[in-house]
Amino acid sequence: MYIFNQHQHGTDLKFIADCFPLFEELDLSYPQRLLNNDYVSCYAGVKAISLSLFKLRKINLSRHDYINDELMFHLCKNCKFLEEAITLVCPLVTPGVACALHQRPTLKSIYFERFNVSKTQHITSHFIDSIQSLKDLTCIYFSGWHISDKLLSSIAKESLPSRRLVLQYCTGYTYSGIFSLLSKCQRIQYLDLRDARFLNNTCVADLSSLLPELVSINLSSCHKLSHLALFPLVRNCPSLIKIKMEYTYFEKNSIDNPNFLKDCVVNPQLKYLSVASSFTVQNESIIMLAAISPNLQRLNLRECFCITEEGIGQVLRSCPKIRHLDLSYCIKVKSLGIHFEVPKLEMLNLTDTIVDDEALYVISKRCSGLLELVLDNCKDITTKGVRNVVKRCTQLKEIN
Repeated sequence: MYIFNQHQHGTDLKFIADCFPLFEELDLSYPQRLLNNDYVSCYAGVKAISLSLFKLRKINLSRHDYINDELMFHLCKNCKFLEEAITLVCPLVTPGVACALHQRPTLKSIYFERFNVSKTQHITSHFIDSIQSLKDLTCIYFSGWHISDKLLSSIAKESLPSRRLVLQYCTGYTYSGIFSLLSKCQRIQYLDLRDARFLNNTCVADLSSLLPELVSINLSSCHKLSHLALFPLVRNCPSLIKIKMEYTYFEKNSIDNPNFLKDCVVNPQLKYLSVASSFTVQNESIIMLAAISPNLQRLNLRECFCITEEGIGQVLRSCPKIRHLDLSYCIKVKSLGIHFEVPKLEMLNLTDTIVDDEALYVISKRCSGLLELVLDNCKDITTKGVRNVVKRCTQLKEIN
């Protein structure tokens, strides 16, 4: 059951507890207007849920500010079949939640996020012991916590069946810790190492060899990485579908290196690529990336200030299945650089580019399948140009 973003009261939660004791899944995340005077009644309501919903397997309590370690203890102790408890943006949940985790060894997913940036959450030995007790753990999610290599090595020691690992914006661990974990847990499918500032291209190349089943990876804000890190990922991870590597550095002229070109391997599985806000990315880089991912469907180049229509045109020729293209804030883009049909393109974002009516005419002629076109702050287009698009792109549902 999903309670859609409503103003939740403790009485509502008690009503659920009284009337729906057979619920197995309950999503109460991100309630609107949860006031301080609601906290006591909501706390009691969640406690009532833990006592009544005896079949409960999954619960999402994200942004319930009153959720603390003690309430998590009640949930884990009372809900015998609990497998997943999501507590994102719950500032009162600390490493002291270890006592709760010990109560429920059947947990398969754990989610912890530091919301109060002024307070660092330090991992304790008790917490590490509690994680090791979760033998069926498939999803490990930490955001903003100060973790340690000891924690990662302990997870590795247990060879937990983890498929999803998120350590976004975490501190306190090093390459040694993550290598230790991934060398033992090689069935990871979803990996998020955002803001891992120690990672460099060599690290990513080595880690990629440990991830044969990887489907999705996020390496955004890893500032020591360049686009060269993408190529070993594509080569070593044949199941890879999605790559996000935003806010990273793209080296100039590296593509001219013959040894680099020799290592490039086509990955027909890759469908999603985002290098948004990588301010130094050049046409040559995205052309090469397109060449090794011919079945790409979604490409995000937002705020790639050096990209021009010459690069975009070659990308669209190499990747004819692209459906979603974000060129917002690509301030040098005058057009799509196309003189051929692009029938698969459905969503095109040209916010803050320098496209004009002539470019819109070509787009309307070549991109007949457009469903959504975003033209915010495109100062060189007129009403006439927009009307032409509306007239020709008969499937268009939204234009901004």
